[in-house]
Amino acid sequence: MTTAESEVAVSSAAVTSAAADVTAAETALEAAESTLGSNAATTLREAEEAEAAAEAALTTVTANETALESELADAQTAQSEAEAAVTAAEEACETAGVTDETLAAAAEAVATAQSEADVAVAASAAAADLESEAYAEYQDAYDAYTTATATYESAKTLYEAAKDALEALTEEDEEYAKAKAAYDKAEATLAEAKTIATNAATLANDLKEDYETAAAAAEKAGTAAVAAVDALTAAQETYSSMLALSEALAEAEEDLEKATAEAESAQELYDAAVAATAAAETAYQEAQAATKEAQSAYDAAIAALTEEEYAAYAEAVSEAAADLTAAQAAYAAAVEQYESDADALSEAQAAYTNAVAALTAAQAAYNALLPVDSTDTSTDTDGTLVLGTDGIWYYYKNGAADTSFSGIVEYNGGSFFVANGVLCSEANGLQLYDETWYFLSNGQIQTQWTGAAEYDGEWFYIVNGVLDTTKNGLVDYDNAQFLAAEGRFLLDYNGLWLNSSTIGGNDQWYFIAAGKVQAVSQVVEYDGAFFVVENGILDTSYNGTIEYDGATFTVVSGQLY
Repeated sequence: MTTAESEVAVSSAAVTSAAADVTAAETALEAAESTLGSNAATTLREAEEAEAAAEAALTTVTANETALESELADAQTAQSEAEAAVTAAEEACETAGVTDETLAAAAEAVATAQSEADVAVAASAAAADLESEAYAEYQDAYDAYTTATATYESAKTLYEAAKDALEALTEEDEEYAKAKAAYDKAEATLAEAKTIATNAATLANDLKEDYETAAAAAEKAGTAAVAAVDALTAAQETYSSMLALSEALAEAEEDLEKATAEAESAQELYDAAVAATAAAETAYQEAQAATKEAQSAYDAAIAALTEEEYAAYAEAVSEAAADLTAAQAAYAAAVEQYESDADALSEAQAAYTNAVAALTAAQAAYNALLPVDSTDTSTDTDGTLVLGTDGIWYYYKNGAADTSFSGIVEYNGGSFFVANGVLCSEANGLQLYDETWYFLSNGQIQTQWTGAAEYDGEWFYIVNGVLDTTKNGLVDYDNAQFLAAEGRFLLDYNGLWLNSSTIGGNDQWYFIAAGKVQAVSQVVEYDGAFFVVENGILDTSYNGTIEYDGATFTVVSGQLY
């Protein structure tokens, strides 16, 4: 054991001894105080403690009652507001004439208006199509009339020219017969063109009348369609307005139902709080009466003492109290010395670890410079490692490499893994041998290492290069505390965990997240319940009320109710 370890052991023993002295002094003081007749002093002290506890409980439940009274008032206000909203919604519905029957009628009116609008729009579209067809026919007829008129005018010009040519001749003229034939032909052509133009004009006039009739019908159908669509829009607006009022009423009624339920719940909680306050008041009054009774008994016992007895009693109590104060001071000093020695030990251990690592590296470098001929058959190398000329470390037996050997070999102050006679220089991390897990680096067991190591996605606690399967509970590592079982860090554990004294713990509940103690002060959830945590530990001394998640809860021994 090093000097630092010895000092820690001594100071640890001093702390244990000082703690025992404090306990003995407390016991002595209680014994001195209880020497009074019928233990009147003890009875009085217990009564005073009970009274203080009852007063604290009364304060807590009174504060809870006040808070719940405020919540009840808020809930009742919300209920009144919800009732007013329902009344306003009912009046709006009544003013607008909204009932289930009128709402259904409005919906039916929308359906009817929709159907009529569909029919009117379809009729308007059909009339427009007929108008377009009539106009196209009239336009074709008018174009034909225009063409026929042009043909007639052309024939008339030819006719008049032929007539003039004929009138300029006499029957005795040689050209007369030819002019007469041209005239007759022009006259016939003119008559035919006139007939065609007249017929075209008549047809165009008839089709114009048909078009004008279709246009009037289309205009009438369009007006009817616009009116039907306007009627549909009006029906839809009426229905939407009535539906909005109806939905507003339904929502207001739902809000009222919810507000009423919350008000009733708040009333029940308040009534329970009032009852609890009354019970606490009664308990406090009874505790006060008990204290008065104990005080009277104590006063009577003091009065019954002789002057010498009272002086002896007072002196014994004073001495015991002084002894307790001295013991407590000694305990505090011992704890301070232990913490100082523990810090020194930690620094010494760190320095030792660094020194061992440096020595190991230096030894490896030195050994690398001194290769041994692997063909050496001397027995000086039996049971140890030899560096061959090929740069590989071999396990030697009877002057030769023993390829049948697999196990752990001690060499030059270190322990190494060998397989089939060859050093496992590439073996790193945790390796299993003979049901024990070792922490290796380049095949060497790292006996100087105490801490954590990873293997197959899990983390384990290593002590002197070996997995410590006896490690259970909280483990100090890297300035934090982790939960471990059989040496494995339980990184998947979340919630509260009891650090039981059966595994060397302090019987306190710790708040764990991802296997690590979370040094937080807040309300946490565990197993469906909520608890008050202070610096990562369940605060079982917390009694009273607490604000959490927008509500006030009663807390008993750290648990919310």
